[in-house]
Amino acid sequence: YCSSDAHMADTQQEIGGRTVYFRGRRLAFETVTSLIGNKANQTVIFGGLSAGGRGSMVTIDALKKLLPESTILYGLHDSGNYVNLNPLTSYYDPFMVQCERAYSLYNEPEVNLKCQEMHPNDTWKCLCGQYMLPLVR
Repeated sequence: YCSSDAHMADTQQEIGGRTVYFRGRRLAFETVTSLIGNKANQTVIFGGLSAGGRGSMVTIDALKKLLPESTILYGLHDSGNYVNLNPLTSYYDPFMVQCERAYSLYNEPEVNLKCQEMHPNDTWKCLCGQYMLPLVR
């Protein structure tokens, strides 16, 4: 892939004395663009399940920019609609806390521009389906 903004979530962090690499967005972009290339009039169904559904929801609009204009892109984001509810037990972090930490951990990845404009001071919300899913184009 050749888009400079495709690298924004391609990061690594030191966690517990080990280097952890976050390459999901990079791998998704490379896989889809390698399969499609410059072929016109293709149909792509892009999605994931649970955390993958959340990732595909956040990634799909940026992916569209990398595909030929004639490509039809559908999103199939299954079970990634994390909502602002407290867990049944306080042992677990609420999804909103998880989204905020993930946004920071992933080096503030590129998100849908419409969502970013709606939440300029809380852009991390764009990693949560409750806020992001209605804005996916």
